[in-house]
Amino acid sequence: MFDVVIVGGGIAGLATAWYAQKAGLNYLLLESTDRLGGLAQSEQVHGFGDLPFTVEHGPDGIITRKPWAYELAQEMGIDVIPLNDLPRRIYVWSYGQLHSLPDGVHLLVPTKVQPLLQSSLFTWPGKLRMLAEQFIPAREEDGDESVASFIRRRLGMEALNKLGEPMLGGVYNADVEQMSIGATFGQFVTLERKHGSLIRGMKARMSAAQGSNKSALVSMRDGMGSFADALAAYVTGEVRLNTPVHAITRDEDGLNVTLEDDVIPARAVVLTTPASVSAGLLREIVPDVATGLESIRYEGVGSVSLGYHAEDIPHALDAYGVVIPRTEKRRIDGITFASAKWENRAPEGYHLLRVFFGGPNTRETLNSSDNDIVATAQHELREILGITAEPVMTRVKKLTAAYPQYDVGHSERIAKIKTNLPEGIELAGLTYGGVGIPDTIRGAKEAVDRISKRLPQRDEV
Repeated sequence: MFDVVIVGGGIAGLATAWYAQKAGLNYLLLESTDRLGGLAQSEQVHGFGDLPFTVEHGPDGIITRKPWAYELAQEMGIDVIPLNDLPRRIYVWSYGQLHSLPDGVHLLVPTKVQPLLQSSLFTWPGKLRMLAEQFIPAREEDGDESVASFIRRRLGMEALNKLGEPMLGGVYNADVEQMSIGATFGQFVTLERKHGSLIRGMKARMSAAQGSNKSALVSMRDGMGSFADALAAYVTGEVRLNTPVHAITRDEDGLNVTLEDDVIPARAVVLTTPASVSAGLLREIVPDVATGLESIRYEGVGSVSLGYHAEDIPHALDAYGVVIPRTEKRRIDGITFASAKWENRAPEGYHLLRVFFGGPNTRETLNSSDNDIVATAQHELREILGITAEPVMTRVKKLTAAYPQYDVGHSERIAKIKTNLPEGIELAGLTYGGVGIPDTIRGAKEAVDRISKRLPQRDEV
């Protein structure tokens, strides 16, 4: 009998195996496909010089403010790279032009008056409304609200349309009218409650962080896929690929994990699979939990990476990328200047751009052919950055049902689901505590901690 059977071999499953291993637990990791790593996928495209293009098909970095992934990368000795020393800038496409996000705006909170007043991105009424945030009383009602409602209330409609919707909604690939502020950007709720104002709260947080030279965002020199590869290399317990799980049942001896041709007894099970998959596995023993899991929506997302000769890009790549508000009605959601943002992403003399689609405003693009997607990306890059040359390399990646939607009330739904879980079963992954890799790793560690505390000692079994 295994102490823990882990279902799913993405980052959450690998991190669960890592922490189970450190806790001295005997574990089995089951993955239904032929590879580990889940959404963390990097591709090395050779043939253009000494270095390859390093193409990301999933996340391209990890935030260091949430320390769990960064600390684990350091523990494993992975070569971590900071953001390149660019102007800390993002462009916003508005009314047919690129506008630099004003200096001092953090996500959507303005902390400097003069740059905001001088910005061409906002109208004068929009600027004054954002600055008036300091005088708007904090919300007194309890309960969740949408990201859109929160931003309209604190900063106004223009801040919502030009910053909140493309930037905050983009992180979760979600519609901000449905997206929970508490479950996604709860730090803003905390700032409002503690300081009565986002502007005052953000200034206080920045003052407290002065002196830190750690990059806010880091990546891996060989791409985020190398993070998953390193985790997989450190996992020394039993791992089975191409092994889907058909059911989880319980008897007087404990839990049973049913495979196509085997039944695995376990003292505990950690499900790191999408909510709908976990629901199917749990329906027999906890139907109420299964119903709750099935209520969680997922949406797809996609990106196309394009390599260019450096001289074929007329616009300076002097920022991290471009965000595109819904009101602009473009056919893409945003652009990352990948080779400007990170080292080691393109051969010398080339640049790598990554174009995103499949968000709330471009869902239909996920149904297009790869050729049509590349053509759309080229059209948009011509309109936005003036690129008329053909790319030397393209890679398209479409991820269906990849992003859980943190709709209003999400935290309460998850709390109810976890409260009703039977003893010995844990849930971990991007559905529950945040879609980023740091939160995923934190969730895996917490699941293992709970299992370790509950399991009887071996000589008691």
